[in-house]
Amino acid sequence: MFEPETDGANPKKQIVDCFNRDFPVGTKVILRRDSGEIFTEVTGEAYLHGRTPVAHFRHVSGCYAIEGRVEKYK
Repeated sequence: MFEPETDGANPKKQIVDCFNRDFPVGTKVILRRDSGEIFTEVTGEAYLHGRTPVAHFRHVSGCYAIEGRVEKYK
């Protein structure tokens, strides 16, 4: 499960930075959506949408919140 490291900086920005480091575009992942898990792929770098860290995934319309919802597919 994706868990960012914190060092006192903006924790939401750190989630974005850690996600982009650990899950570059093209990484195959399991995304835990409200309706259940799907196997998908990261299609765009994470960013802050307001105060919410989000990213884009194949077969998911629009951006999706990433905090506590993404893990690498093995």
